[in-house]
Amino acid sequence: MIRQIQVQKPASAAREQALVLPVFRGTRRLSAGAAKLDRAFGATAALLLDSGFKGERGETRIASVKRGRGLAHTVLVGLGDAAAASPENLSDAAGAAARALLGHRARSAGVYLDDVIAQRSLDAADVAHAFTKAFGLAAYQVGTSQPDRMARLTLLTTRPARELASTVRRARLLVDWMARVRDWVNMPPNAMTPASFVSGAVAALKKDGV
Repeated sequence: MIRQIQVQKPASAAREQALVLPVFRGTRRLSAGAAKLDRAFGATAALLLDSGFKGERGETRIASVKRGRGLAHTVLVGLGDAAAASPENLSDAAGAAARALLGHRARSAGVYLDDVIAQRSLDAADVAHAFTKAFGLAAYQVGTSQPDRMARLTLLTTRPARELASTVRRARLLVDWMARVRDWVNMPPNAMTPASFVSGAVAALKKDGV
């Protein structure tokens, strides 16, 4: 599970290991905000955009550059047609970006949301919820004995953090419960007996008065 999910100004992106830039189909040039972040990560996104990238939903391109003793990754992810954008479509696309980064073992990622929020058909809260849910579910792994594959997700936006705080909490709660149910389903019978399932369910629901 991703332990830390936060909303920060775009300037904080430099401390992340990876940058995710979502773009709609037909985008030929990065926005000013995206281009500024791209330069901080080695100015590779503009090159990726010119490499035949069309912006189809879920289409990804990733580039890595040396930074210190490690690598910094930039991911372009296509969102499809702006006119057809919806929270569900955004979540599908975000999941593709998350899986691309997990394949490169990125420990933290910043996702630039302002270009997506700028679409009038999309609500900022829906955008934040879609990306939080998608990254959280993509990072899911059975059980808790394995180390986290991604420790931090930062939603990069000029919107005030307090405006999206409750949305991020709701999305995180949804992911936590989906992960819990997946654990129950995926655990082998010798680890999840009927008795341990019941005790686990009781413990999980007790705090909510169920």
